[in-house]
Amino acid sequence: ERYLYIPSAGFSMFVLWTAARLLERYVARQRELLLTLLVGTTVLLVPLLLYITWQRNQVWETEVKLFSQKIRVNPNDLLGYKYLSWAYIDKGNYKKAEFFERRYSFLVNRYILTGIQKAKKMFAKGEQKEALALMTTLLRRCPYCSQVYPVMARFSQEMGHFNQAILYLQALMRLAPGQVKDFYQLGELYKQTGQEKKAKEFYKNVSPPSSQKPGGKSQKD
Repeated sequence: ERYLYIPSAGFSMFVLWTAARLLERYVARQRELLLTLLVGTTVLLVPLLLYITWQRNQVWETEVKLFSQKIRVNPNDLLGYKYLSWAYIDKGNYKKAEFFERRYSFLVNRYILTGIQKAKKMFAKGEQKEALALMTTLLRRCPYCSQVYPVMARFSQEMGHFNQAILYLQALMRLAPGQVKDFYQLGELYKQTGQEKKAKEFYKNVSPPSSQKPGGKSQKD
């Protein structure tokens, strides 16, 4: 809606300018008729616009109303469900918060995880740019999905975009600090970009995954 503010103001100015030109042109013959039409239109439009404005203000009254409207307009809007869950947590309604969190998780599994698998197959077939574009779309749709970031980092790393891969993993650390298995990759990226000091500091706090320990054996072995 915010994108319509300036265009709607411009349209209103255009209508007034057109009405003024018409009044000047038909000042002798049709002025009275045009004035009547202009006043009548104004009398009809002002109450209508006031009512529409009042209705929209009701939606913005609380976060629950706002995000409920968001998912009503777009039932597959992941962020709408996430934000609505948080809004109910703030109100102390944990039952409804859990319901919308479950809906959010369902949509993540349905769209995001399926999309990730598709992107991985595309990347393996050599369609790297297309796979990265798909992952970018998924990230834009669900910036809170921690599953997206390590895949984006791996794609970027394999394409030689090391600094971009670092940014994805740093974002993952902020979003999901417990997802340690992906952070060792960040230390490796620091080394690849010549940031040895950062890599050493990083390795102090993060243990390598079992597959990268000496001998390449897991703890089960």
